Amino acid sequence: MKRTSVVHDIKVLVCQLGSATFVGDNHVVDPRARVLAVQRELPEFLGDEGNFRYRIFHAELPAPGLETPVRLRRISESPWIRVGHVKILSVSVASVLQVGSTSIIDADNRLKQFRQLLQGIVVQAPPAPEAVEAAFRLAPIAARMAFKD
Repeated sequence: MKRTSVVHDIKVLVCQLGSATFVGDNHVVDPRARVLAVQRELPEFLGDEGNFRYRIFHAELPAPGLETPVRLRRISESPWIRVGHVKILSVSVASVLQVGSTSIIDADNRLKQFRQLLQGIVVQAPPAPEAVEAAFRLAPIAARMAFKD
C-alpha cells in the first residue's frame, strides 16, 4: 500500500554539510560530506589547507553485507503517515531527516581533523597542598618523581 505523508508543522533551524530534509517518498538518498577541520591556537593559514589528498577521502568503503536474513511483515492500517509538530535544531554532516519512505539510504561522511597546538608554552598552576599530601600518601614513589622540585 502506498502511503501519503502529512506534516502539520516542521521547523529545521540548520540543514548543512551534505544533509537533506524530505517530506514524501524517495527511492535513493545518498548524502555525502568531505570535511577538513583545522583547529589552531594561532590563526595562521598556510594557503594549502584545502587539499583533499588524504587517503581517507579516496579509500574504498567496504559494502556492508546482510548476514542475517530478516523476515518482515508490515501492517499499514492507514494510508497516511501523519506527523504533528517537529522541531529540529540541526541536520548536519551527510544525514537525512525524512517523513516518508526510502528504499535505499547510502550516507558517507569523511572527516580529517587536525589540531595544531602550541608546544613549549604550558602554563601550569602549582598543585594544591592537599593534593600533594594525598599523592605522597597513595603513591609515595610516583609522588617523589612528580614533585621532585
